[in-house]
Amino acid sequence: MMLPMGDAKGAALALMVEILAATLTGARYSYEASSFFDAEGAPPGVSHLIIAFDAGGRISPVFAARLEELLAENGAQQGARLPGSRRFSARADAHENGIVIPAHLMREILDAAGG
Repeated sequence: MMLPMGDAKGAALALMVEILAATLTGARYSYEASSFFDAEGAPPGVSHLIIAFDAGGRISPVFAARLEELLAENGAQQGARLPGSRRFSARADAHENGIVIPAHLMREILDAAGG
């Protein structure tokens, strides 16, 4: 099995996903499935879990504000970052300052493009 992150809460979340995605559907458990990273063994035989929410007015009217509050608090913690934040920061930096491409790599790109 893959080791979950987040100690007890992560383990509980991983167990819940395993129950919903494998037990409920009859698919293989993570420890029964073959690797996705090589061609050894039978196909993994896993399932997919899709959770959909009907947001047609049934979600709290303060959802967006509460979510912003949660994300701000998370981001304010020392050493914490939100998924994707490094990528967005790098994108903004590249947009403002450009991208430095080493000369040898630029020559390879130009050669591959035909000059």
